[in-house]
Amino acid sequence: MLSRTSLRYIWLIALRDFQQTLRTKSFWLTVVFVPLFPLLMGSVMPHLIHDTTPEQTIILDKSGTVASTLEHAIHKDDPTVQITPPPAALTAAEPDHLASLLKPYISPGKSVQHPFKGYIVAIPAAFPQDSHVQIWISHSPGSILTIIKATLAHDMRIKGMTDAGLSPEIAVQINGATPSIGLHLPEHGLSADMLRNIGPTALALMLLISTIFTTQWLLQALVEERSGKLLEALLSSVSVDHIMLGKLLAALMSLCLLFGTWITAGISLLTHFGPQLGVEPAPILASLLTPRVLIGAPFFFLTGATLMAMIAFAVGVRCDTTREAQGMLAPVLMALILPVEILLQLTVAGVATQSISQLRWIPLWTPFLNLSQLNSAPLWELIVQGGEMLVVCAILVPLINRLFRHSILDYSAAPGWKGMKTALLHAIKNRDA
Repeated sequence: MLSRTSLRYIWLIALRDFQQTLRTKSFWLTVVFVPLFPLLMGSVMPHLIHDTTPEQTIILDKSGTVASTLEHAIHKDDPTVQITPPPAALTAAEPDHLASLLKPYISPGKSVQHPFKGYIVAIPAAFPQDSHVQIWISHSPGSILTIIKATLAHDMRIKGMTDAGLSPEIAVQINGATPSIGLHLPEHGLSADMLRNIGPTALALMLLISTIFTTQWLLQALVEERSGKLLEALLSSVSVDHIMLGKLLAALMSLCLLFGTWITAGISLLTHFGPQLGVEPAPILASLLTPRVLIGAPFFFLTGATLMAMIAFAVGVRCDTTREAQGMLAPVLMALILPVEILLQLTVAGVATQSISQLRWIPLWTPFLNLSQLNSAPLWELIVQGGEMLVVCAILVPLINRLFRHSILDYSAAPGWKGMKTALLHAIKNRDA
């Protein structure tokens, strides 16, 4: 049990480190920029990716029967498409020579100022008896390709039915017959699983990003104080336990401020700009106000933050430079970020639930994956995995404390994971070191 004096020392160390974090520009840039980033990307990206080059279509109709119908269908789908008359060289060319003549259109050189963008359709003279139509495209296929295929198929069917003795009116009526389908979509266009998980998954993503930032700040502070011999000055007044617990509390305070600011900003942006962007705020907010989220989110938030802080302590106390620390921490962050990012996307999509259920038992991923599935995972699994996180933290905190105590003034230790393994084994064997 900590005495009142010990609690006071821990609070003073935490307050000092927290104030140092607040003085850094990177902290406030992170607080402000991350919530605004999706909004800025949503408003800027459409202007960046918008291509003002008009799309063209060249129709080489040697049969002389389809061009007008095809032009009408294309303009009906997209009035901005330009129907460009074919050059005389293409009109007079033999089918076998078209590919070589069209190469400058499809693969223009870098010196071409206004390259061709669009479709070139070559219809044989015996169409529809000869149905071998060739289409060249200068970019990825779009809706116009579907229109071209549908129009040519429609013309072939009509021609076939009239040749079989049907009148053109009946042929058009038969070919255009479609069922009357009543389409019923889920509420808000999302499945029930997506509605339940979209809010908690956003919390898990924010927790992932915020823990990465706070881990980096804690690591940088540890390395700077260790290399600058500031820890010796602290040890003249307080114990190693006070330093470690104070820095852990400071990291949690920074994380709470960061996380709370992002949640508040996210809800405000969602409420004000969501309807304008076609996003309905009500189901997302409802998924955040369930009893499971209100109780489970703070728990997995604290256990996940504690786990990442312990990793930062283990790395920071073994490194003399920021470069060494970043090199040791990078594999851990990669093992955390890439799988969790993929699994969070699968959670929102409502797929691979069995795989996610199994991977939630891995302590490094448990807080983030459980946070994303608070509304959908079985309650007993959440409770058992919450107990697992408590056990992991209960084992990890004293263990890292011994490593911290053993390594805080050991400047001769070998850097890297091998040196950490040696120091950790030594700290376990010599508990009073």
